[in-house]
Amino acid sequence: MDILVIQVIHSLLDASILFLIAGGLSLIYGVMRIVHLAHGKLYAIGAYVTAWTVGRLGLGLRRAS
Repeated sequence: MDILVIQVIHSLLDASILFLIAGGLSLIYGVMRIVHLAHGKLYAIGAYVTAWTVGRLGLGLRRAS
């Protein structure tokens, strides 16, 4: 039961971080009046670079042995 509570709290934390990022980006792009689907490429590149860096530095999830 403790693991479930921890997972729910962690999920809510992750969701709130994503919400803050999305809200900030929509405010920035709304003020700049930029609406293009090309911004998805920027998100994809950022996600790819982040995943590559985490994998390269060995910061990913590890299983307990």
